[in-house]
Amino acid sequence: MQVAMDCNEQRVYADSVDKGIQCLCPSCREPVRLRRGTENIAHFAHLPQTECRYGLDKDNKSEWHIRMQDYFPREAQEVRFVDEQTGEVHIADVYIEDLNTVLEFQHSPISLDEFMKRTLFHANNGRRIVWLFDESSSNDNNTYGRLKYDDGWYHWVRTPRDFLRHTRIDLKKSYGCYSLCVWTGTEGDAFRRIVDERSGYYDVVLSRKLIEMKENMDVNQFFECDEYWLRQQLPRAQTNSQRGSYGSIKIRIPCRRSRRR
Repeated sequence: MQVAMDCNEQRVYADSVDKGIQCLCPSCREPVRLRRGTENIAHFAHLPQTECRYGLDKDNKSEWHIRMQDYFPREAQEVRFVDEQTGEVHIADVYIEDLNTVLEFQHSPISLDEFMKRTLFHANNGRRIVWLFDESSSNDNNTYGRLKYDDGWYHWVRTPRDFLRHTRIDLKKSYGCYSLCVWTGTEGDAFRRIVDERSGYYDVVLSRKLIEMKENMDVNQFFECDEYWLRQQLPRAQTNSQRGSYGSIKIRIPCRRSRRR
């Protein structure tokens, strides 16, 4: 993790905090160590035997993950949210406050349970969410990362995102507030959105539009109505941006409130 808290509950950054200052995990509030040397990117890490779920996931971010986050201001990175009723804590990789939008970059595998916890946490609190998956591959036989093109569909060579088949979120009806995107490593730092699926996400249709990562980018691009849906006669009620609206996502958890801390 690149962001921790000091004893005064202020954000501190691994690349600039003074050595010797006690730093705490923003999720569990356990002490964390500053690791800043000449070989690795400066970061904070939990002490051994921690049970912090956030620490286990974020202590060793990939270079890809850090690079993608760094397209956004550091104050928008690793933003902490707390559910006011349950005390549940989630830390967004990136949060664009004026657009009420969360971006989650996912390089490593993730369980269905963790994916749905994060998604529903933000959904129930009215925030839009974008999941951005690293689907690159070092195998030269794959022409499009881990995906291969076949007659209009992209087929996963392996199924690292197999959990998606169980999410049951309608991509078309929720397009204005929920977005799944893939990075294949073949088109620079740019993503394509998943706009359709079949056979439980074994096959997907990707948007023709390429969403390029850059500073001061407009994240509304991740929620635009894709021409693929327009060709399929998207219902008129869904053609306008649904910023902050998750009415079309079928969830059964009572609506709660969370706030940034």
